[in-house]
Amino acid sequence: MGIKNTIHSKIIGFVLLIFVLASCRSKDEPVLETGTSLYPDEVGRELIYQVDSIRIDRFKSKTDTFQFFLREVIESKYLDNAGKTTNRIILYQSKSDTGFWEIRSVFTTQKTAYELFRGEDNQNIMKLVFPITENRPWDRNKYNTLGSDYATYINIYEPKKVGNFSYDSTVTVLVQDDTNQIERRYRSEIWGKNIGMLYKQTDTVDYQPSQYPYGILYRMTLINHKP
Repeated sequence: MGIKNTIHSKIIGFVLLIFVLASCRSKDEPVLETGTSLYPDEVGRELIYQVDSIRIDRFKSKTDTFQFFLREVIESKYLDNAGKTTNRIILYQSKSDTGFWEIRSVFTTQKTAYELFRGEDNQNIMKLVFPITENRPWDRNKYNTLGSDYATYINIYEPKKVGNFSYDSTVTVLVQDDTNQIERRYRSEIWGKNIGMLYKQTDTVDYQPSQYPYGILYRMTLINHKP
């Protein structure tokens, strides 16, 4: 066998060895999860939420519950002025999950390898940052004119039951957790892998000694989704 043939055979053998080693590594080692799968953004995807708004009225000394439904649909994609792929979302509202859906608003989302933005009322909110790690902080209002609003990740990739459904892998975004004897300020979201936002909770309640409390409890729970 000539020198050229010998070198050629060694090169082929080396390439095959690398291929075999790479194949073994891909089987044995888990794929790095960055978190971008928490927001699938294919055109046509839709999420349907049940919204419960509980209003606590100090002056009337009573609590009222209002319920309605929201439906988010990724209607199309386009390139913005900076050349970034943008999702156009139609938000519908209804009195029931099977009733007449009326357009409530239109907003946008942008997902990159590092961030997920929601654009509404000319303000970009940084909903998620990637990669996702426990207790990682970020300012949700970094790229808008609003004041700082820091969030962090807790309970990453944990199974969780939300509403009537159980999910294998969820991440909780904790935005605010301030509770004392005179007030409760709590905001959080739960996101599910390959689905999107599963649950949103906002509590704004004021307490006074010997008085009926005052505020709003807001719950947004996913009840259906379509790929």
